[in-house]
Amino acid sequence: MAFPQRLVPLSLLLLALTLYSVSPHGIVRRKIYVIRSTGPHGLVLDATNPSLLTVQYFTGFKPQLWTFEPGSKPGFYYIINESQGKVLDYNRPASWNLVLANRDNSLHQQWNLDSTGKITNAALSKNIDIWGATFTPGTQVGLWHDGDYPNQKFALEEKS
Repeated sequence: MAFPQRLVPLSLLLLALTLYSVSPHGIVRRKIYVIRSTGPHGLVLDATNPSLLTVQYFTGFKPQLWTFEPGSKPGFYYIINESQGKVLDYNRPASWNLVLANRDNSLHQQWNLDSTGKITNAALSKNIDIWGATFTPGTQVGLWHDGDYPNQKFALEEKS
């Protein structure tokens, strides 16, 4: 599968992560992104079920669209879903599955995007991981120990 032309590697995005754009008329808008696996099939992070996030083929629907706001910890961001207006979190304390939650300003909801494509949680220092390295639509997404795994590599694709 060929990736769209507007796919931005995290390493380049980190040099100048712009969270907002300004239209020619001076209207400020938050930039919207898709979080796309760099593994086979280019699956994207999907929050159709906000209590259990998965990867899916890209549809363009709002559960697959994300914005970023600076977190309280330098270099970390809140990742906000366009459909729900809630932030990326994990199902604490029950599991490390990714979920959407109301923002509580904790480190559990803040994420670092590094130059290798890993997205790391501020509280646990664990990475977003496609469970079992199964690059199949509908596979659950959670947190796992840091490693050089293809199922922990993502890129942001600007959609706005």
